[in-house]
Amino acid sequence: MADERDGADQPDEPRSPRARDQVGAGARAVHAMLRTADSYGLLLTLLLIDYVIFASTQGTQTSVVVRISLLVLTLLLALHTSRVHARVVRIAWWSAGVAVAATLAYAISGDTVTLSIVLVIAVLLLLGTPVVIVRRVLGHDIVTTETVLGALCAYLLIGLLFASLFIAVNAIGTVPFATPASQNKAPDLLYLSFVTLTTVGFGDVVAAHDFGRTLVVLEALIGQIFLVTLVARLVSMFGNARRASDSG
Repeated sequence: MADERDGADQPDEPRSPRARDQVGAGARAVHAMLRTADSYGLLLTLLLIDYVIFASTQGTQTSVVVRISLLVLTLLLALHTSRVHARVVRIAWWSAGVAVAATLAYAISGDTVTLSIVLVIAVLLLLGTPVVIVRRVLGHDIVTTETVLGALCAYLLIGLLFASLFIAVNAIGTVPFATPASQNKAPDLLYLSFVTLTTVGFGDVVAAHDFGRTLVVLEALIGQIFLVTLVARLVSMFGNARRASDSG
């Protein structure tokens, strides 16, 4: 009986080290992506997670902490992997620290003024990040998968930027940003941002006033220009040397 038990346990012995090796290899791969430049596949994954979290959580104080913390982490990764100047990274870290501290203060106090500060900082951080990524990918001599993924990351960040801007205007303003008035929670305005960016325009949620309509039209224009110029250009040049193609 002892031999049978020993024999039954034997197949598990070689699998355990293999499983540990696989986990270790995965951890090393993620660590390598965090350290290297142009890790836009990892950044795109984080952005998709951010989108799901934004779309699936309501505007409770706890959910705001989670959303802002994830967003700040994603933006810091975007700046790091795009190899911006060290001074810009330091400013971003200080801004991120202020945003997280203000978010925690809002979670404790529920003060709407503190929430407005958090939203303004988030908009400012999001404002520069797509520009940084586009500048980085345009500097690639050869268009690779990471180049195209970087452009897609910038596209998603534009949608998150306008969603954050809509949320900030709704929080700071005296009238609801969108109509119907019941559709002004964070997931609703995120939905409005991305249907605008992609020019789907279902019309079930629309901007309620002139300033909001101006922002919506601006987002639609930026989204279409971005797709038909930068992304289409990069996809057409995939795998080719930029300088050789441009000179030809």
